[in-house]
Order: sequence, then structure tokens, then C-alpha cells
Amino acid sequence: MRVVIVGAGLGGLVLAHALRRRADVVVLDRDASAADTGGYRIALTPEAVSVIERHVPGSLVDRIRAVSDGPDTFSQFTIANSRLRPIVIAPEPAGQDRMLSQRRALRQILAEGLRDELRFSSTVVAADSSPTQAVVTRYQSQVDEWAVPAIVESLGPVRVIRALRHPLLQLAAGPALALAGAAGSAAHRGRR
Repeated sequence: MRVVIVGAGLGGLVLAHALRRRADVVVLDRDASAADTGGYRIALTPEAVSVIERHVPGSLVDRIRAVSDGPDTFSQFTIANSRLRPIVIAPEPAGQDRMLSQRRALRQILAEGLRDELRFSSTVVAADSSPTQAVVTRYQSQVDEWAVPAIVESLGPVRVIRALRHPLLQLAAGPALALAGAAGSAAHRGRR
């Protein structure tokens, strides 16, 4: 089975790791490389760390931990405005496995384990489905069309945009959704 994931963000890359043992995975992204991304820091909650540990090879998890601040290095999460005035201050409970990572480094490490599956500089120009398949059309140096059981959009929150009912997607989409939700949850805490 081939699955096309549109978007090589953190959720899309972790989803690709989760699926690659069971499917032929292709990840399309408009950026020229994994380094072409915003360089902000991202807080990974215990749920996000757990998803990464379950689905990403151990050697890559070790590298992620090596470039991240662990739970012993920070006790609160602060979001500041452009003048560095705190907007949100959220205490972090002690004893939880969480990380504070630089997004660019995290994306580059996750992409390393997926070299054959990644298609950077790819623009998706169409996606459509029928009762038996989904079709994605991409443009890079030429136009390719793939008929696949599923296309997963990973731009922002991960969601299946064109899919047949397939147990593999139900199994793997949950972890990627958990990662996307858990990684972004710190930003939403201050909006309540």
C-alpha cells in the first residue's frame, strides 16, 4: 500500500516513521530541504515525547534528546511578545518527560531517517478521490500522478484528507494527531 503525506512538518515526519514499516510512504513538501523552516523553539509535552519514542528509531530519538532541553532544565513555559514581555507563563509539573527543542534541528533529525521517502520542492496541485482510490498530482520538475489508498495532509493539524477506510491509517494517524496536538498545546494554554 502506498500512502502520500502532504507536508514534512513534525507531525508528517513522525507519521511517515510510524507508517513506513507497513506501507510504501511518500512525503511531499514545498520546501527545498528540511532546514527551510522557521527556527523557533517548540515545547514537546510528555504525550508528544511518548509518540516520538514509539515511532521514531532510537538513534534519532537519542539525537533529538541531545539537542533539546530536558525536563531538568526548565520549570515553566513562557510566551513573550516582540518586546520580550511575558504573555503566557505556564508552570511545568516536575517529573514529566518533556523537551524544549529547536524546530529546525528537530525537523532535520526526523527527516534523516526518511531520505528515500521525502520529495522536497514538491507542490501538490490536485488531490481527488473515488470509491476505490485517491489520486494525488504533484509538480516538481515534472508532473506525477499516484493512485493511492490514502493521502494525508500534514499542514498544521494532521488530518486524512482523502482516504478509503483502512486500518493502517486508523492505527498510525492517531499517534501523529497526538504529536501535532501535544506539541501545539502549550501555545493554546494561554488562550483560555
